[in-house]
Amino acid sequence: MTGFNAPGFRPASYLGNPHWQTFAAALLTWAAFVPTVESWFISVAGEKNQVRCDCSWQDVRQGTTTAVICHGLGGSSTSPIVVGMAGTLWKAGMNVVRYNMRNCGGTEDRCRTLYHSGMHGDIVRVLDELIERGCDSIVLVGFSAGGNLMLNAAAALGNSAPSQLKAVASICGAMDVAAAADALHQGASRLYEWIFVRELVELFHKKVKLYPEIFHLSHLRKFHSIREFDNDITAPYSGYRDVDDIYTSISSSRWLERIAVPTLVIQSNDDPFIRLLPATRDKVRKNPHITFLETGQGGHCGFFAPGRRWWTEEMVESFFASVLGSRAGDSSHFSDGDHRRLINFNHARS
Repeated sequence: MTGFNAPGFRPASYLGNPHWQTFAAALLTWAAFVPTVESWFISVAGEKNQVRCDCSWQDVRQGTTTAVICHGLGGSSTSPIVVGMAGTLWKAGMNVVRYNMRNCGGTEDRCRTLYHSGMHGDIVRVLDELIERGCDSIVLVGFSAGGNLMLNAAAALGNSAPSQLKAVASICGAMDVAAAADALHQGASRLYEWIFVRELVELFHKKVKLYPEIFHLSHLRKFHSIREFDNDITAPYSGYRDVDDIYTSISSSRWLERIAVPTLVIQSNDDPFIRLLPATRDKVRKNPHITFLETGQGGHCGFFAPGRRWWTEEMVESFFASVLGSRAGDSSHFSDGDHRRLINFNHARS
């Protein structure tokens, strides 16, 4: 894209291993600033389901670009990668909305469903709400499962995307969900799989207690893979036939060619568990609206660079600036040390 400078990624010398990069994304933190947070609970798919959006507004809300940022599987609006991106885009002059998927961010009692990254209708509903409240320039950012979700939303909207939606960015998006699930079950990546399955089982236990008329403990067993869990739990409780049905249906790879807004896709070839199938890579490269950055290293949502810098935050900010021009805010005040990971948010009661 014209005006978008995308230097290649080089990892910090002590974090060349993809697993160390992945752990860095979750563990390395720095305090940067303290914006006020206004929490919105937005009804999706009927009044019985709500998602939580943690919103931070610049002094002048109108005419300022609003960034909607989504976490990955098992994450929330307080995930370090989400908070870090929020900090970078806030400093670039944007409003920030940190979006929680259903059941995330403490909303288990506000949803009568489970969740997965194919629920793009929820993102469209949040977009509508923001537009109704006067936001006239919106960008979307997603990590991992959240990246797949944002790409699904962009594909679903296609050429009918509202003019207020200016751009989308996906970091390590799980565009081929089945391939990601299979990779999780191989080698050292099984550690991540074990963590994901444990968290999903814990969530299901909570849902059984909250909604015993919907969720049944008898459906649980000892799951040896995320694929087994999704086949027995996520798929049937989400209205799908089986795991193959849900994975095919929620993978954004199935309709990437429909994306018609400027979109940045960042993927790492040494990601421990996100895989792009050849057909998906071909779709990404052929879509003129997509800018594709594929790096040799970076792990899963890591990309920690020399100088204590988070390369993806810089790339996303730069990409949005190239699309939005002056609306993105002046980023010339940044120094390498200003790209932080963790912001201590003061939560205001909604």
